[in-house]
Amino acid sequence: MTNASPYVVRKKMIKEILEQFDFEKCQKVMTLLNWYWYGIGVPTIERMKESAENRLENAADGVLNRERRVNSNTPFSVSSGGFKATAYKNRYGYLDFLKLEFIVSEWETDNDM
Repeated sequence: MTNASPYVVRKKMIKEILEQFDFEKCQKVMTLLNWYWYGIGVPTIERMKESAENRLENAADGVLNRERRVNSNTPFSVSSGGFKATAYKNRYGYLDFLKLEFIVSEWETDNDM
């Protein structure tokens, strides 16, 4: 457990993701698939980082929003443009986990068919 404020911890988590995430690979995939963002085309690395940071901030806000009453073991996700950010909070109500994904294809099903 760290003594840093929740805001500082959140910013450090987001910074780490933005520094380690392979945005170049995402851009290559988008170019290869002819995948464009509306009005932009294939985005620059900087624009992708801005978008990803926005998704991460929104996921953190969503999981911490008291009005939503999200449980500590329930993820809150935000996605757009291929990026999906997921956040969890711990049992004390603080941000505990952040994840960023670039999703090209996904499928789910259940037995309610």
